[in-house]
Amino acid sequence: MRIMNLLLIALALAAGASWLGCNTKIDEEPIPMADVRGGQDATVTVNNGFSPSTISVKAGEPVRLTFDTIEAGCATEVIFEKPKIRKALTNGQKTVVTFTPDEAGTYAFACPMGMYKGSVVAK
Repeated sequence: MRIMNLLLIALALAAGASWLGCNTKIDEEPIPMADVRGGQDATVTVNNGFSPSTISVKAGEPVRLTFDTIEAGCATEVIFEKPKIRKALTNGQKTVVTFTPDEAGTYAFACPMGMYKGSVVAK
């Protein structure tokens, strides 16, 4: 019985720590992308969240996002609803996502649990 109680306490502490880490928010201004060879390139660091979490781009021009994963946490994948993109993220590796935002608007991305969020804002 004592072992069961200790396991429940450990599980509760782990869940609480995970929840706190996944809900950390950082106020940031949108980061403009660099124009490279007719496209737009940016690096998003994945370290228990996405940084920067908001990136500004020009609509109608190709976008190349490099997700540099240091510590994925719950971000084992990055998921874009529009366009439909789903890519695995692995600690210590870089993952490239490319797409062209055809029209102005916000292109949201998130981890599978929806706790880490970011967006590409096309103007």
